[in-house]
Amino acid sequence: MSKENTMNIDVLLEQQRELKAKETKIKEELKAKKKMLSQEFTQSIDDKTREKIIENAEKILATAKENSQNLVTEFKARKQEIKSEVVKAKEMLSLVNHVINSTNGMGNGKVKNQITLENDIANVSRENLPSIEQNVSSANWQKEIKEKLVNAGYGEGVARNIVYKISCMLKSNS
Repeated sequence: MSKENTMNIDVLLEQQRELKAKETKIKEELKAKKKMLSQEFTQSIDDKTREKIIENAEKILATAKENSQNLVTEFKARKQEIKSEVVKAKEMLSLVNHVINSTNGMGNGKVKNQITLENDIANVSRENLPSIEQNVSSANWQKEIKEKLVNAGYGEGVARNIVYKISCMLKSNS
């Protein structure tokens, strides 16, 4: 490093120290002025005015506390509403799952899909159609098994339902 750069750094550090000292001095002066104003204010008002100021401050605090409590109560109520909506959604999914597994959606019985899940291998079989195996630990297993099912003649809707059922089985196993 050159001598000139070292001198510039020294000058800058000295300026920084001077500015820090000025900042400290200004803060101390401001603190002293605030204290003086506070003392003048409290000494210049009479007891009735002081009591009114205290009373108003206490009213503001009470109102703030009440508003805060109302918000907490409102939050808890809304949280409970959301929980009940989640329960309702889960019940609807359960119903859909039941319909998928027991009927064709019109009350008619349907050919059952045999789905087994062992060691991350899903095995799907159905009467008059070939069995399909898929490793469900891979990242895009849903797309892969859906393609295999459609290519084997299971149909797009049936393939979607089977993927959904396997997903439900995986969630219940975890």
